[in-house]
Amino acid sequence: MSPRPGLPAYVVVILSFDTARKEFKSALAADPNIAASHDGLGQIYEHDGSLDAALAEYKRASDLDPSLEGVRQRLRRVRDRIR
Repeated sequence: MSPRPGLPAYVVVILSFDTARKEFKSALAADPNIAASHDGLGQIYEHDGSLDAALAEYKRASDLDPSLEGVRQRLRRVRDRIR
């Protein structure tokens, strides 16, 4: 069942990704040094198949906060997919 009446669940997911992308970009416009926002944007790019963009966002997130284990894992996964 869709959390938004009248819309199929897959449409809600697409709208949610679009909204999240806008929110991450807005947060980064205000402060480009938020590792979590770079990570989130990277996950959206990866989901969309934009692997080069995802890689760039994951690299930036990792540079800003090297302790983020999830980012390092995603960075390795995208690098492997690009090869």
